[in-house]
Amino acid sequence: AAPAVGTRQLIAGEQKSVTTLFAVSSVELSNPLMNRVRSVVREYGGIVDAMGGDMLVALFGVPSLHEDDAERAIATAQGLQGLQPNVTFRIGVNTGRAIVRANAELDYRELGESMYHALHLANAAQPGQILVGESTYRLTRGAFEFDALTPVHPPFVDEAISAYPVLATAEHPYRVRGLEGLRAPLIGREREMERLTACLDDLRAHDDAAMARS
Repeated sequence: AAPAVGTRQLIAGEQKSVTTLFAVSSVELSNPLMNRVRSVVREYGGIVDAMGGDMLVALFGVPSLHEDDAERAIATAQGLQGLQPNVTFRIGVNTGRAIVRANAELDYRELGESMYHALHLANAAQPGQILVGESTYRLTRGAFEFDALTPVHPPFVDEAISAYPVLATAEHPYRVRGLEGLRAPLIGREREMERLTACLDDLRAHDDAAMARS
């Protein structure tokens, strides 16, 4: 279970650290499997933002903020890998800034680059592998063991994305303070942001329909 670390509700208008988990399953997510996925995400204090087909998007840091949200996201990713026999996930995790709206929803224009990187990390991961971005690595390097930095080169993007494969939970964990390395909002990539937003909208619609049938 998630460790007991300070928790508080977010305030509308504030800018806070939010960690995105993108996961791509080796099989299409059935309703029973989606329910199990939701349980794992909730266990670690996250929310399922969108889910459908073979994809999942979960957020950590809203509506409640924890000091260790990035660690919770990785722990969730580890929990997903052993969720069902013969099912693996390719998972990307990245941390960025977001503006919180009055209803605790996120302004994706601010979180855009972080979500965009998490998606590319998931696409670059091997089945059963968890890749985290630079910002998430800096926040969690005291809690997990990582393999060496592996650059990821997304299509149509000039700069490589730093990726750190998660190996295991640290044997002797220590707390890392601060929010080092958080990236600025997505700028100059409106088309990519539009595609990402459309993808999330499709997943949410699929998830709503699946929940209505269950």
